[in-house]
Amino acid sequence: MEPPERALSPAFHLANTEHGVTGEDIRRMLLPHVGHPASPNAWGALVNSAVRKAILKPTGHYRPMKDVRSHARKTAVYEFGRGL
Repeated sequence: MEPPERALSPAFHLANTEHGVTGEDIRRMLLPHVGHPASPNAWGALVNSAVRKAILKPTGHYRPMKDVRSHARKTAVYEFGRGL
């Protein structure tokens, strides 16, 4: 079985743009392929794991979330780190 961070591969092209990628972007991209996890906390755990392994690195920038259920709260923007 491949590590969960492999699921981030499709997001790499987004993370390498000037706009970067957010956890919300990753969730929106992966949800149609993997479905809903047992716990919504799994999305944050995936991003946190990728940050710890330097797959994603924080840019220090934040932007409002797009999902209306998030009430426009700010979310961190990441860029691609060293890869898988």
